[in-house]
Amino acid sequence: MCATSSYRSASQSMAMRLTVYIAVSLALCSLPAICQATSNKYADDGKPDDNHFHHIRHKRAVMSLCAGQEYNTSKQRCCEGSIVNIPASLKDSSVVDITRYAWCCASSAYDIRTSLCCAGSLRSDVVSWAERRHHRCCASDVIDIRKDFCCGAAAKPLGTVPRSNAQCCAGSVFNNNITGCCAGIEFDKATQLCCEGGITSAGGVDTHMCCGATSYALAEIEAQNMLCCDGQVLENAGGLGCCGGATYDKVEMGCCANEIYEKQMDSCCDGALRPGFPEAEYECCAYGMASIAAEKMCCDRTIVRGRPELGHACCERESYKEGAQVCCGPAGKKQVLFGSDCITAASERSQHPDPKLVFLW
Repeated sequence: MCATSSYRSASQSMAMRLTVYIAVSLALCSLPAICQATSNKYADDGKPDDNHFHHIRHKRAVMSLCAGQEYNTSKQRCCEGSIVNIPASLKDSSVVDITRYAWCCASSAYDIRTSLCCAGSLRSDVVSWAERRHHRCCASDVIDIRKDFCCGAAAKPLGTVPRSNAQCCAGSVFNNNITGCCAGIEFDKATQLCCEGGITSAGGVDTHMCCGATSYALAEIEAQNMLCCDGQVLENAGGLGCCGGATYDKVEMGCCANEIYEKQMDSCCDGALRPGFPEAEYECCAYGMASIAAEKMCCDRTIVRGRPELGHACCERESYKEGAQVCCGPAGKKQVLFGSDCITAASERSQHPDPKLVFLW
């Protein structure tokens, strides 16, 4: 009996509170200002404004702040600190998400389907969304990219030049597949080159290359009959190289940081000359030199024991004997295991988790 009485008392109390809540709500909604404010704050949009101002985050809210003033993002935009209405063309259109197409141009809002904002100036040269995709800004002007090309701040006609190959040269449009631009002057790529700002007529880009202000044939280079050294074309008897503006015999000598050295006496390692380490006796390894006579090699910039000619290979920063050992594991965590393949070696390792590591030399 007591339990039934308590249940009825709780139900009556809840019903009374609900009645009071409904009565207060109806009383408040009889005031237009309050109802209007509530309707505006909870309109069905939910998208934040397209400016970097604080957004008031209520459920389904569209109210934001612009320079300290509250505005409705579904009907207005915040442009350079000023609240402006979205264009009438969007209000009257059938577009569902009108805020997507309302952008700012300086302190004005515009419909991006029919207008462009060029250098802060609003241009309405485009009349439809289909045409909008073919138009671009060229400084403060609007151009049709199917017909014109923007050179600097001026529109130039494309003519017969494909847009994908169009480039500008001194205010004119040219086809980059056929011609080039050399210090503001067009030249024929088939028969000419641009070398240090000057046009040479010895041959085109496919057959010749520059050497300073002159050009020479690629066939001569491939045949090692000519050599370009310090901007000068020199005859090459074969086997010559250029180092710091001087020629040298590439068989006996080497070039390191523009310095010629003798290979039988020194080495070049990581761009630095290493005196006293003959190339035939040492191998460059980061900041050290691995001695070939001492059976040392370089693995991941680390000097380790072993030599490739003796059947050793690198396993990251370790060496191992190929055929008797394998290098297994993911990059950065590889390890040397005994066996002919990683599966067999891993199985053997699981049965003997602490084998004595023996290098086979």
